[in-house]
Formats: sequence, C-alpha cells, structure tokens
Amino acid sequence: MRKFLIIIVLIISGCDGQIPASTSYEGAFLLQPRVTDGLVFFDISDTKSSNIYTIDTQASDYQKWSAGWFPNSNIVLLYSSDIGSYAWQYKSAWVSVELTMEMEIQAENLYKTEYK
Repeated sequence: MRKFLIIIVLIISGCDGQIPASTSYEGAFLLQPRVTDGLVFFDISDTKSSNIYTIDTQASDYQKWSAGWFPNSNIVLLYSSDIGSYAWQYKSAWVSVELTMEMEIQAENLYKTEYK
C-alpha cells in the first residue's frame, strides 16, 4: 500500500501542466507554448530585447498538437490535428507565412515525434 501511495504522489507531483520551452536557431528567440481556455498560444521571447510576443494559434488543446522551430531558421511551426500546419516568422512582428513543402514535412515530423 505504501509503494502505491508513493507512486501516486510522484505521478501527481510530476504533472504540473508545463509545456517545455525551446530556443530558436542561434538562440534569438525562446518559444513557450501555453494553453488558455482550451486554446494554444505561443509566447515568444526575444532573447536580446526581452520583448515578449504572443501568437494565438487558434488550435484547440483538446486535439493533439505539437510545435517547434524549422531547422536553421527563426520560423515557428505548428501541427494540429484540428487545424493542420501553420508557420510564423518574425518580420518586425510575428506574421503567418506560407508553408513550404519542407516546412509541412518538418511540422508533421514534430507531431509524429510527439505522439509516437
């Protein structure tokens, strides 16, 4: 019984709801996904100026999703099972950019890695 209680305590204490942050290529930005009212948002910190930008992805947290950086760039990728793939790039503000085939493949790979 005691072992069972210890396992339950460890499981509960390990589930803090935090989504890991990730750093962009060359460390210019820090991506911190968060969930508010069932929707996925990206908080992106500029590591040089400490500015924080927020992207409302419109993705539902009630569906499976994953996020990450496109290799060798400062492009954020999202793959969501409810709205599909999206990309954003910083151009004086974070703006949606058209997905290339390579971005689509990378977004799908992020998703497959997350849910394998």
